[in-house]
Amino acid sequence: MNLFIGHGSPMNAIENNEYTNAWSELGKLFKPKGILMISAHWVTDGTKVQTVSKPKKIDDMYGFPKALYDLKYPVSGDIDLSHQVMDLVGAEEDNSWGIDHGAWSILVHMYPKADVPVVQMSLDKNLSPKEMFEMGRKLKVLNEKGYSIIGSGNVVHSFKYMNMTEPQPFAVEFDHVIEKYVKANDSDKVINYHLIDDYDKSFQTSEHFDPLIYVLGASEGSEVEVFNRGVEMGAFSMTSYILKRA
Repeated sequence: MNLFIGHGSPMNAIENNEYTNAWSELGKLFKPKGILMISAHWVTDGTKVQTVSKPKKIDDMYGFPKALYDLKYPVSGDIDLSHQVMDLVGAEEDNSWGIDHGAWSILVHMYPKADVPVVQMSLDKNLSPKEMFEMGRKLKVLNEKGYSIIGSGNVVHSFKYMNMTEPQPFAVEFDHVIEKYVKANDSDKVINYHLIDDYDKSFQTSEHFDPLIYVLGASEGSEVEVFNRGVEMGAFSMTSYILKRA
């Protein structure tokens, strides 16, 4: 089983709300051998992967309460998984990063004991959406070995159109259209998101959308379940997907 999770604000790490409650319930439903995490918050030149037994927590956010920075998530890595990723997609070893808030803000609710190993793989800024999808396809074999691939981002992620009162109509529509394509296993239309009206309002840079494309590549033909459907703060989609092999 693979996941795409809309992670939203880092504050979700220390709050209890409808989204974090869903993450907690999800963690009770399944516990993989390990997780390959693809977060919106690690973008590199080329594909990189961690190879450490104890990845560090990265506090890649600014201006938040002290409690968020004090939060601990002492997760272990999985060096065997790291080397499998290197072999499958030609990723290069890079231990300059760690487990960022796109990962730990979710996992602290899913697996509060930090008892599922996590390896983070970067987004390659040089890849086209089609190439990201193909890389995901190469990672599909990890599911057969008991691993889960989780993409963490947001289908709609736009500070430019942030509105604290109500969802922006274009954000709701884009989120709805992507959901329709994901549920229909129509990956080509997701990959070609630039053909959807107002896509450029939904995000000005694609790093929060890209993890979805990798996960879809790793989940072709899967049964799709939607959870945490909705748009927060005007233009930040929390809509998330469970993708189970049919």
